[in-house]
Amino acid sequence: MPESVSVNVRLRKVGLAFGDNVVLRDIDLDIEPGEFFAFLGPSGSGKSTLLRLIAGFGPTPSGQVLIGDEDVARLPPWKRNVGMVFQNYALWPHLSVRKNVAFGLEERRLAAAEIRRREIGATHPDYAMSISVLGDLLSEMGDFEGSQRHHEQALSIRRQALGASDPTVGWSLRSLGHVHRNLGDFETAQALFQESLEILEDAEGDYRHDISVTLHSQALLAMDIGDFERARDLMERCLAIRERVLNPDHPDIAECLADCARILFRLGDQERPIDFTTRALSIYEQVFGAHHRRTVLTTAQLAVLEFFSGDEESAAALYSRIRDGQRG
Repeated sequence: MPESVSVNVRLRKVGLAFGDNVVLRDIDLDIEPGEFFAFLGPSGSGKSTLLRLIAGFGPTPSGQVLIGDEDVARLPPWKRNVGMVFQNYALWPHLSVRKNVAFGLEERRLAAAEIRRREIGATHPDYAMSISVLGDLLSEMGDFEGSQRHHEQALSIRRQALGASDPTVGWSLRSLGHVHRNLGDFETAQALFQESLEILEDAEGDYRHDISVTLHSQALLAMDIGDFERARDLMERCLAIRERVLNPDHPDIAECLADCARILFRLGDQERPIDFTTRALSIYEQVFGAHHRRTVLTTAQLAVLEFFSGDEESAAALYSRIRDGQRG
């Protein structure tokens, strides 16, 4: 089978309805070969439906779905030569990450050597991103040694293809640092985080948010080893950067505020932790709503802080909010 190539995707007067509910109406769209294209819109606006329609999942729409010069609107998914990554990954639970990657390639009868190349990523820097994502997924599954191998491979590819000082090398170093932190190798993790920070600080361009992410990682590591004063300094640097470069209601600011509050509490501060956590909770409620996991956890954190400050009434009211939300 020949190597896959980029082709354009065009939608012409595409529509889809479920009974009287019109989900998509007269969609006209052109996506050029190799173009990075995103659908933005509120929940229920039809983004996922449109993606599934292009891939061939779901009812047949009206109009044309052109991939290259071929109208595939009435072809089954396996005849479209289109891949789709579902939001929940849609993995086979009994297969390894590598076997999940290989599954679709094997179904397409690719040669074993080509499947192997695609599994492990060759040497192009674009492949390093895929390998890194697989490494993150392995960490989520608790396979830290497998994650380490993938992140080391991504780091090697980026260093060879882009140079040792490229910002993406800093990303790989940070990801590898997280793996070593999970493995309990704090000394190696700290060295990797520091090298990542130095690369990002020296990089041309605006990498302030990436720098804040690495500072946040260093602060959490300092908490792990009990160095709360260093953790405070790092987290406050992280917070200062994020407050300069992000919108005031960005969840990453809330994350930093909540973590900073925990550190300050461990250092004996009684007032600022409550203020920081209250600010974080306000952001999470505004962005995610009252029942989101981050909102609930931050509400619980604020309840604990209020309790230890002596305000048992406020603590009880916050715990009641959590219970009422769970019942709802």
